Amino acid sequence: MGNRCKPVLPMGSHFENAVHTHDIYATNQRSHSMGWVMTKPTIKICAVAKDEGPYLAEWVFHHLHFGFDSIHVFINRTSDSSAEVLDRINRQYPQVTYEFIDWIDQCDFNVSSKLQTIAYAQGLYQSRQQQVDWLMFLDIDEFWVPDDFKTSVDQLVTEIASGRPKPICHLWHCELGRDEPFSSLASDIDYKVSSHLKTLFPLRGVRVRRVRIHYPVFNNGVIAVDPNGEPMEFDEKNAQLASQSVIAPKRAYVVHRMYRSEDEYLAALLRGRPSQRQQLKTNRPSYRSSRRNAASRLRFRWPETEFGIYDREKRKFLEAIDHENLVAQDRVNILARAQQAVSLLKDMLTTPERDQALKCLNGTRYMPKEEPIRV
Repeated sequence: MGNRCKPVLPMGSHFENAVHTHDIYATNQRSHSMGWVMTKPTIKICAVAKDEGPYLAEWVFHHLHFGFDSIHVFINRTSDSSAEVLDRINRQYPQVTYEFIDWIDQCDFNVSSKLQTIAYAQGLYQSRQQQVDWLMFLDIDEFWVPDDFKTSVDQLVTEIASGRPKPICHLWHCELGRDEPFSSLASDIDYKVSSHLKTLFPLRGVRVRRVRIHYPVFNNGVIAVDPNGEPMEFDEKNAQLASQSVIAPKRAYVVHRMYRSEDEYLAALLRGRPSQRQQLKTNRPSYRSSRRNAASRLRFRWPETEFGIYDREKRKFLEAIDHENLVAQDRVNILARAQQAVSLLKDMLTTPERDQALKCLNGTRYMPKEEPIRV
């Protein structure tokens, strides 16, 4: 078969399992045509990114580290360095790719408001063509994490679903807000477990009838499980949320960095939502920091040795693409957007949208002091 060119990968981590995208798909195609099954399933992530330049590199590194074979990012409505960040990563890791999807915005609003779902449907189609085995839809603020900070995603899949492929639902572990802007994932952060979830699902043996953001609609008879291998139970009123009876820490989960710092939370409000015409994103329940939620918070306890290896490799990864200089202006712009969001919200306090503005400001230093705390 001859020698194959592979990207130079850091040693001592799950990067060693990653290979060139075309090698993955070619190997997988041969295995199925010859009638035997690969011992290592190929696993892909698809994501939609809007002005995520300062966050993309860490997010990509994280998922390569934990064994995801390929990553594809759909870039939309972006004015920052996102494409250049991904270009630099792609030069060393060709399995990390992206495409622009601004064309969706040219459609009728009833169509373009479903931008994320359309992108995921495209990702599903592409993944089938590439003969990927497993697929997961994640946002750039969502990180797949094993509780031991060691198990790779393919190891989890092999152990839980090697006999009969089945969707694996991961609960959100919502990281509480931190003081320092642009801080990295850390082993001493506080979080709360949510009923929201994200699904890692097989593309063979299970048919996806309809793409959804948290839990796709599968063919009849499909029984999803959690990362412990136990049957997943869903909320009676919302088929994409977990039942309260199963909300607890599991063997693996998705860390949702939805707050980060106060300024980053406020800046993110200006991104809006594809399903809405207004400028501000209003689906956040208020800002929640570790200090304000001390009584109800949990704390990650990842092994020091494993996290130390991860952190050192991440620093090398970021240095290799000159990340600090590349995203410096993007960070300045994010802090400026935070102040712009504050101004808009303060203006809303004298309008009929006052309650909506208070919800967005709640938990921040800009919440009017005379107002009661509302969640």
